[in-house]
Amino acid sequence: MRVLIFTATYNEADGITEFLSKVTAAVPDADILVVDDNSPDGTAELVLQLSTESNITVIQRPFKLGVGSAHQLAYQYAIQNQYDALVTMDADFSHAPEEIPALLSELSDNDFVIGSRFIEGGSCSYTGIRSWISKTANLCIQRFLGVPLHEATTSFRAFRIELLKEISTHTLKSDGYSFFFEIVFRICQSTTRVKEVPIQFVDRRYGHTKISSKEILQAIVRLSLLSLKLRRPRPQKPTLPLNSDCPLCNTRYWKLLYHARTPESASDAYRCTTVSHDSHGQIIKCLGCGLVAQNPREDLDELNDLYDKVEDETYAEHESGRAKTFERNWKTIRPNIAVTGKLLDIGCYTGLWLSIAESHGFEVEGVEPSAWAAKKAHERYGYPIYHGAFEKVVPKGNLYKTITSWDVLEHVANPQDFLNHVSEHLRPGGVLAFSTLDYGNWYARLLGEKWPWLIDMHLYYFEQRHIELFLQNSGLQLIQTARYRHIIDGQYLMGKLSALGVPLVDKVADTAIGEIAKSIYIPFAFGDIKLFVATKK
Repeated sequence: MRVLIFTATYNEADGITEFLSKVTAAVPDADILVVDDNSPDGTAELVLQLSTESNITVIQRPFKLGVGSAHQLAYQYAIQNQYDALVTMDADFSHAPEEIPALLSELSDNDFVIGSRFIEGGSCSYTGIRSWISKTANLCIQRFLGVPLHEATTSFRAFRIELLKEISTHTLKSDGYSFFFEIVFRICQSTTRVKEVPIQFVDRRYGHTKISSKEILQAIVRLSLLSLKLRRPRPQKPTLPLNSDCPLCNTRYWKLLYHARTPESASDAYRCTTVSHDSHGQIIKCLGCGLVAQNPREDLDELNDLYDKVEDETYAEHESGRAKTFERNWKTIRPNIAVTGKLLDIGCYTGLWLSIAESHGFEVEGVEPSAWAAKKAHERYGYPIYHGAFEKVVPKGNLYKTITSWDVLEHVANPQDFLNHVSEHLRPGGVLAFSTLDYGNWYARLLGEKWPWLIDMHLYYFEQRHIELFLQNSGLQLIQTARYRHIIDGQYLMGKLSALGVPLVDKVADTAIGEIAKSIYIPFAFGDIKLFVATKK
């Protein structure tokens, strides 16, 4: 068999070299994969030194994304690289590398083998409260999930790769330590060819435990949810195959967050004032960097064709609220930009921001993919407007002192390519000011799939750490962040509430109250949209 040995690391520099040496001695023909979560102690650098002369591969993730997601990545790595078997284990010597052959030997008659502390011949060095927690957790998993094993929480395991293909690892939900019993639960639903072998489990030799009280609480919640799922099983929807790699880390390791929900491709869903809040594509999370995105998704040419056909009279009817929003943006970014020189606005729509920027001293140009909006902007103000995708229509060599882009980055085909082009069109020391979604915000996390910005035209859902990395990769340095405040009139708000299913709002909007509401302005700033200012190094 082609065998892959996997371990996840975070601050394991003290023992990682010895650990990998012992694994290689125990299974010299196996390959080794290490996924490191940006260890500040230099763990990944040590593994990289070893990998140059051995069968060791290290994947360095830019952030701490959780041990469960690291294992989920390893499953997909093993599948994509056509291994026959996968062994997972900890790198802290709580699992003895010398016991790996015992697990592999049992795969000849089984699909899944787990090292057990709680069967005859096994042992665990935990004492006191840690011993009680471990035993109680496994008893609860047996009792509430019907798992016919004494052990479901240790990560010392061996899998046949065909089993991992069958259970669709993309749909596993947990990121932390609850991942370990969730995958066992799924395995026991899929096959009876499972086996426990006794192991001698010892407390870690180096470092300290990574299990926090928060992880324990999350595990209790996950156990309860899986128990309910067992009692009320629902048919599983199929996942859609991805059609592109992650633009930030260039991998295709992923987990499903939300299935596609009546996706639309009509241009109406791509209007700035769209009310298609009940529709979005398949939403995934990259296991390599944590970026959330729609995938499969349209490429640059397909998106350009969709936006080219957009017409949006509703935007023009409620433009006064937009003007107040843009004036507020100006006050926010003013300290970090010089009010001279050429400004390019990407996604300028009907040119409203360009008129405000010009009034503050800029020489302005715009880029707009909608033929309708580009024509409106040019006819109304006479500004130079490039019609089409920014990456294609702005001539090379055009340099700007300031580039702005309001609520655009989440729409583009590839954010890294987009920002690379922005950097190419900025003068040294020039400034990029933009706004985009902040998926790390409490409001987005609280609402889950009910978050109203999960819609067809939003292809990416960033956290600030992703924005910083994208900018850094493009030679741009983040210098300011601020909460982005949208200001809308009351009548427009009524239309949005009606589209979200709030009863009777549409009837009220058609009365005199609706007309009065048009002159009332309401600011919105939940923190799930953020303003960023960056400068070209």
